[in-house]
Amino acid sequence: MIEIAVSVGLFWGYCGFLSAMAKGEGIHQHPLFHLGSVAVYVLLLCWAAWSIAGRIASPLFAVPFVALVAIIGVFLGLRYWAAMLGEYIERTHAAAIGVGGMKVEETYDTASKAEHESRWADAIAIYEAAAARSPEKAEPLRRAGEAYVKAGRKEEGVRCLGAALSLVEDPEDRATLAFRIAELLARDLGRPADARRVIEEAIKQLEGTKFEGFARDRLKSLSVT
Repeated sequence: MIEIAVSVGLFWGYCGFLSAMAKGEGIHQHPLFHLGSVAVYVLLLCWAAWSIAGRIASPLFAVPFVALVAIIGVFLGLRYWAAMLGEYIERTHAAAIGVGGMKVEETYDTASKAEHESRWADAIAIYEAAAARSPEKAEPLRRAGEAYVKAGRKEEGVRCLGAALSLVEDPEDRATLAFRIAELLARDLGRPADARRVIEEAIKQLEGTKFEGFARDRLKSLSVT
């Protein structure tokens, strides 16, 4: 019975260890680690099954016991297996639609994961690195700005969003971003005059589009202190 307890305990402990590793980033995301983890999982499960079969003579009891051990192991390692499976589904999908080499999207996925885990500094660093690689693109700056805001660093967030605004060409996107910056300036930073200036500049740039009217309406809603 000691061998059963040891083999099952090691198997379950290993599964729990995999799930604990899956919370962050590291070697566990490498394909070779995936292959090795599956091999170790199978070996430990086989050892547990062998131990159970050797101590419980009746298959009527041994088979359900082994199945139960395996099912509990899957649940204990569920975070890791789900992360690994999701990663390969994403890779397969990317390859199928021909965007497997789009490093920017991969960067956004990594930064989004950091945001989801409230690792704001990591997310900001990734977005700003992407912005440095593609200085003509507004999106990484916009994302960096929003990450700053979520981290409570709203002044820096407005700075990044303002830099992104200068790169935006689409009228709808320009209006949306200008409204967002004005909202942060007026509501969170207590600078309604600066907020008005942002909207006034947006009105000039949106002239002749349907968004000009939206910007004028937004300007009327801002109070001057």
